[in-house]
Amino acid sequence: MFSFLMSTMASASQRYLSYDLASGNDEKLRQTFGLVMLTYLLLIIITVILIESTAVWFLNNKLTIPPDRLNAANCVLQFAILTFVANIFATPYLSVVIAREKMDVYAYVSILDVIIKLLIVYLLVEFSYDRLILYSFLMFVSSLLITLIYIIYCRRNFKESRCNLFYTKKRFKEMLAFAWWNMIGTVSNLLRSQGINILLNMFFNPAVNAARGIAYQVNSAITGFANNFYTAVRPQIIKTHASKEDDRMRSLISYSSRLAFYLMLILSLPIIIHARHLLSLWLVEPPEYSSLFVQLILVNALLEVFSMPLTTGLQATGNIKNYQLIVSGIYLLNIPISYILLKMGMPPESPMYVNILLVLVGVLPRLLFCKKYYALSIRKYSREVLLKAGVVSVPCYLICKYLIARFYIHSSVVSLLANVTIMGIVSIVVIYVVGLTQTDRQRLNSLAIQAIKKILKYKYR
Repeated sequence: MFSFLMSTMASASQRYLSYDLASGNDEKLRQTFGLVMLTYLLLIIITVILIESTAVWFLNNKLTIPPDRLNAANCVLQFAILTFVANIFATPYLSVVIAREKMDVYAYVSILDVIIKLLIVYLLVEFSYDRLILYSFLMFVSSLLITLIYIIYCRRNFKESRCNLFYTKKRFKEMLAFAWWNMIGTVSNLLRSQGINILLNMFFNPAVNAARGIAYQVNSAITGFANNFYTAVRPQIIKTHASKEDDRMRSLISYSSRLAFYLMLILSLPIIIHARHLLSLWLVEPPEYSSLFVQLILVNALLEVFSMPLTTGLQATGNIKNYQLIVSGIYLLNIPISYILLKMGMPPESPMYVNILLVLVGVLPRLLFCKKYYALSIRKYSREVLLKAGVVSVPCYLICKYLIARFYIHSSVVSLLANVTIMGIVSIVVIYVVGLTQTDRQRLNSLAIQAIKKILKYKYR
């Protein structure tokens, strides 16, 4: 429940650190990091007090837990609190790594994190001790180790991360205000997602919730690629605005929007078309509605992929209050509209159609705010990004559907894998020919030539 605070505060700290890095004021950068650390320390104290004073009582007095497992449940809660604290401490140092654009370090630590979690799975099998307690303890150790790596790396390499706590009322209020309005958007996304889960549970059986949960697992795996792409792009957008290079910022927003959409399209299109067969391979007997839910959620994700660079541009300017109120308000309409539709007897996929419609409605106010605060040309953005996305998506989908009708053998796993591979190749070719600008193609060709030269040089060295 408290984890959304981390993403909210991380977004705020990355914005201010990136901004100060671009301005070249080392003293202000150190002060910002000291203020960020003070803010996180206060967040930890407040959160731990709230959890220890309410959650422990609630767990022991209100939840239905077998008496012989109550001790394990309390251990899990305490280790969860410690894990949360460790993750909070890591966030400002992770913000420094991302603001400094040390994406190689970020990648290596992320890989190490995955390896540690695989090791945890192995240890759970090997040890006979209470596995629930062991799991929660090992997850805490994993988080603590990753936190220590970030702290040691940053303190060794970046002077601003060695500073003491710092406080200035004006800057503190400014940062908290930014975090607060940013949190409005985070909470609205949380509410519309969990609110729909509650509505589906009210009107249908738990299998429908299970189907939606499966769809979101698939969605998380796919959107993770786009999110990691934006993690690398985000500091550059903020820095170009801080350096008064607004033309370059607008160009970067359009360029990153196109590339992120193309990446999502390559990954999601085969899953959208082959959802039922892929889920059958994974789950053997997937719950009813799961394939339809996967398709609709991935379509929604493709539409929402444009929002992140546009929002980052607004965050760079610091003007997010009105934007968050209006766009978040539009998104939250999903809950009352979905309730009315489900009450009228509409099928369980109705809320997802409503969500897609509201995402499309939210495009216009988002673009208007971008035009107002950093002079984004709506006509140019629509031509270079939205129109390109449509021109690429339609032929990709039609060609892939033709391939299925012509060559796909439903009973063959090999045919499925071959078809998915061919669909990926088709998407890449269409994107290269139709979706990229001349500048994009020149840049991509240059990168490809450099990569080939490096491979040949390494091979014949």
